Amino acid sequence: MSRFTARVRGLLKSLPHFRIGLKIQIALLGIIGVLFIGAVCLFGLGYVAEAQLVSNQSVNLRQNLVGLSVSYLEAGQDANEFLRKHDEEQIDRYTKVMETALGHLSAIESFAGKLPEGDPLKKASSLRSGLNLYQTRFQNLTSIQRVLGLNENQGLRGKLRSAVHAVESKLVGIDQPPLTVLMLMMRGHERDFILRGDEKYSDEFNKRLSEFGVALKASGLPEKVQDEISSVMKTYKEGFVAYEVTQSSLNDEIDDFATVFQRNRPTLDALVRAADDRYRSSEARATELRQSLLWVIAAATACIGLFAIIFGQRIASSIARMTYAMQKLASGDFAVVLPGLGRRDEVGDMAQAVETFKIKAKQKADDEAEAKIHRELMVAAARKADMCKLADEFEGAVGRMVETVSAASTDLEAAAGTLTATAEQSQQLMNVVVAASEGGAGHPASWFQHRRRASRRQRDRIGFVEGVQRRAVPFQ
Repeated sequence: MSRFTARVRGLLKSLPHFRIGLKIQIALLGIIGVLFIGAVCLFGLGYVAEAQLVSNQSVNLRQNLVGLSVSYLEAGQDANEFLRKHDEEQIDRYTKVMETALGHLSAIESFAGKLPEGDPLKKASSLRSGLNLYQTRFQNLTSIQRVLGLNENQGLRGKLRSAVHAVESKLVGIDQPPLTVLMLMMRGHERDFILRGDEKYSDEFNKRLSEFGVALKASGLPEKVQDEISSVMKTYKEGFVAYEVTQSSLNDEIDDFATVFQRNRPTLDALVRAADDRYRSSEARATELRQSLLWVIAAATACIGLFAIIFGQRIASSIARMTYAMQKLASGDFAVVLPGLGRRDEVGDMAQAVETFKIKAKQKADDEAEAKIHRELMVAAARKADMCKLADEFEGAVGRMVETVSAASTDLEAAAGTLTATAEQSQQLMNVVVAASEGGAGHPASWFQHRRRASRRQRDRIGFVEGVQRRAVPFQ
């Protein structure tokens, strides 16, 4: 970062007329930060959107495969329901369900066509042939079932029912219980065969039919009646045989239909598993990209914040150094070098202004110092003259004082001699008085005390005069 800042400063210095202030720098920092984070978010959202698109496509693929699987199962149920009820409504439902299934398959094929070779979803193309075969087999079933008859009045079932009614109408007019019983037995085998499709009921039907022919010949009925009964029985037999053959073909088609249905299931299940794997993979990738985008945005924000802190710290450091230099300047240190000189921003302007103030303050301080020195020289000269004058006056005064003291000392010396003689006389008188006092007690004690005080004052005067005389001796 320091190298980058140094390079930026060098570049700015190489542009003599280009100035970037702090306001512009802060604005540029904000704009660059917003653009950087915006670019990161834009690219990140692009990748996330692409991953989300793949995830959505995987979801749609999965939904189409689930829809295809459900429709395929519903088609199988509708086919089985049709085989049980033989209803046109079931055919219409089957057709609609298969159209839905083929629509899902078309969407799956459209998606799988964009995938590379070897992808498991490429099997969707082979599934279409299986569904087409499955649909063809169902159409064969419906065609055969229509031949057999969707109800008891249509197709071979209707013809068989008409033949039965014709035989029964012939048997009603004659009294032949064995023929009637055999007819009822054949009718039962017929119904069992229609319901179950088992060939043993067909064999039993043929046995009863043979027995019916033998019993008809042994019945003793007129030949014309026997011919008529034989004719309607022949029609009944032909109808049953036709129904039997058609039912056999239907059973084969049902087996083939079930085989085709089971044959398509593994391919469909494999496609569903592949779609589930693709969905989980795309969701994991989308989640990972979203988390990575969050980390990238957080890192970009942290970088911008760190750069802002460094930028702010640089400004704060410059201001702090400037404050320290100004404090030293305020304390009178004009030798301080102001930081920020030469910068092309507000800090440089402030440093230049303070530098101008420093120069003017230093000039003013120098002028004041010179004026002060001049005043001190003048005051010293005046003081020297006054001292010389005072010394001369003091010397004259001292001379006059010495002369006065000398004269006074002479007078004091004479006075001291007189006072000394007076003191001696007073002492002698004092002694006489004391001696006299010892002889008679009639004198008052106060008089003695008064004399003692007077004697002390006299001695003090003498001592003062002697002291003045001693102090005056050096001046002589």
